[in-house]
Amino acid sequence: MKQLFIKFYILFTSIACLAPAACNNETTKKDNMNKQNQSAEVQTIANMQEAYKGEKTASAKYEAFSIKAEAEGYHQICLL
Repeated sequence: MKQLFIKFYILFTSIACLAPAACNNETTKKDNMNKQNQSAEVQTIANMQEAYKGEKTASAKYEAFSIKAEAEGYHQICLL
């Protein structure tokens, strides 16, 4: 009976020691996922800003071409 008690004591002690380590590992995984999500959000915002900048530049170029076409007498081209 005493040996059975000792075996259960060792079993429960080892579980008690391993449980916090398992929880800590799970917390670390969640922290890593949060960091990845944040970096993905930052990258997405940077990509969107770059795309917006490109579209504004293209729009300005088309407007300049339109003004130049009108000045040279190409009214139909200007309307495009």
